[in-house]
Amino acid sequence: MRWAEAATEEAGLKGHARLLNGIGPAGEREGFGVANGIYVAFARPGSRISPHGLKLVRRALHDHPDAKLLYTDVVIVDRRDKPVTLCMKPAFDPILLDEIDYISDFAIYRRSSLASNILDAEATLPISSHDLLKCYLQEIDGRTVFHLPYPAISNREDTLVLRRDVDTPRDTAPGGQWPPVTIIIPSKNALHHIDRT
Repeated sequence: MRWAEAATEEAGLKGHARLLNGIGPAGEREGFGVANGIYVAFARPGSRISPHGLKLVRRALHDHPDAKLLYTDVVIVDRRDKPVTLCMKPAFDPILLDEIDYISDFAIYRRSSLASNILDAEATLPISSHDLLKCYLQEIDGRTVFHLPYPAISNREDTLVLRRDVDTPRDTAPGGQWPPVTIIIPSKNALHHIDRT
């Protein structure tokens, strides 16, 4: 805890650590009530901030004062906290996000914009971080969503889940045969990032 306080202070941020009422919506709601900064982020238990992660997040938010959502890449580590792979996230795409939740882990929200979603009556509180993210995105301009291409956080491989909306109906191809499909990779006009794939 002392390390966390020192790291956040060095980055020009304020940190507050305490035991919350579990994880999930109830814990997020309680944590949000404690937070008083301009931005708020939720990290799953066991996550670790990468070296220089907070400084780069702070710089990105400073450079983009209109940002209402910022998300970063992730380092995947094993049980001994040794790096296994790097999860390089794509640019924001609402259609892709509807299928796979690649943003909500350590998503950094503007607190004032998030308040209307998370401070509603408890009965209407979204049941998952993905639901919270989707509700939030309905109320903001997609141009205020920014991706920081730096692994600012690490997660253990046995806890990493790219969540999908399992209730969304899926069509089944007749006879199990599908026609050829063209895959479009959102890249925000940065073809050089994907020209070797």
